[in-house]
Amino acid sequence: MMGTKETAAVLKLADQLNARLWLVGDDKQHKIPSRGSPFELLKTDAGIAPARVAKILRQRGAYKKTVLLARDKPAEALSQSQAMGWVREVADCERYQLLAADYLEAVKPERKRGKLTEPTALVIAPTHAEGAKVQAAIREGLKAQGRLGEEREFLQLTNRHLTEAERSDRYSYVAGDVVQFTQNAKGHRRGERLAIIEGQEPPAQLAPRFQVYRPRTVKIAVGDRLRLTANGSTKAGRRLNNGELLTVAGFTKAGDVVDHRGWVLPKDWGHWQLGYVTTSVSAQSRTVDRVLIAMGQDSLPAINREQMYVSLSRGKEWARLYTGDTKALLHGVQKADVHVSATELARLREAQTKRQSRLMNHVWRTRRHEQMARPPMDIGPQIDRSRQPALERSMVVYER
Repeated sequence: MMGTKETAAVLKLADQLNARLWLVGDDKQHKIPSRGSPFELLKTDAGIAPARVAKILRQRGAYKKTVLLARDKPAEALSQSQAMGWVREVADCERYQLLAADYLEAVKPERKRGKLTEPTALVIAPTHAEGAKVQAAIREGLKAQGRLGEEREFLQLTNRHLTEAERSDRYSYVAGDVVQFTQNAKGHRRGERLAIIEGQEPPAQLAPRFQVYRPRTVKIAVGDRLRLTANGSTKAGRRLNNGELLTVAGFTKAGDVVDHRGWVLPKDWGHWQLGYVTTSVSAQSRTVDRVLIAMGQDSLPAINREQMYVSLSRGKEWARLYTGDTKALLHGVQKADVHVSATELARLREAQTKRQSRLMNHVWRTRRHEQMARPPMDIGPQIDRSRQPALERSMVVYER
């Protein structure tokens, strides 16, 4: 996902190379986290008519109908999901255990067309807080089944998702934050990390060239599923991609992580998280067989139409929703994530100014009309005509 600034840079590069540029996206999914709405600007201001792919291949039957409804009619999509028995209303104390049990059942190997295959499943939560609760319940289930082995603690770097403007402000930093450069900068190389120390000035002037992270620890066991949260490389130089899923096969003597392919990831890599649960933003572009969606009371502020559509549309076979209050969920999925660009804001301000000007003109004309329509003002008692000559004699006009 690109903001207006990044899109303008790509368009400029395409123009320099005399290349054709294809921009692909879904305007019903989540809005971009960075500034601007380039897709909307290209449609409304540049006059570019997008080509639309209307045929859905991922889902079939009633599931396909539900996804189509979720694009513009999320309330009807939720009702359709209820009719199919895909909405589970369960109290908080039991919901996460139920979801975890359903997930472990969903990924059990099945025999299809004479072959034993392992279905793919994805758990989606609107917030990291609820996702952590679901993740803990899933790992407890895996441990109970003996599917997790030796466990160790590792560094985890959680992106604070500060905007460039926020990174340029020295007051946005907290002691203990970690700055990692994503591009070469003056005095720093790509990949270099700096710890923010109390009383020390952060490199705010280099804001476009780094990201800010909050360091934590995470427990990783053999058999765990991990999702990478940044691009990078293994100790042998093999490329690692942001969003990539891998399974932990073991640890080296030095404490590094070995994945299912035999690739070795440095123990201080940090850009990983347990991969059982993800947010709907991170789930975009993903396709799995089955989807389980946690929509508890704590996540209601983050639930909206876009979140509902993205979450429901990730699966091929079914998508189940787990909530503690269906009525509150119905209200939440009807909210829209409105993202106004600076250009649109300026246009709204201009329109508002014009409306205010028209209103003031209307008020002025109305008052003027009322004044013209009033009868002559009463100036007091009439002058006694019999006294007029005396009054005129008392008035002396000096002329030069």
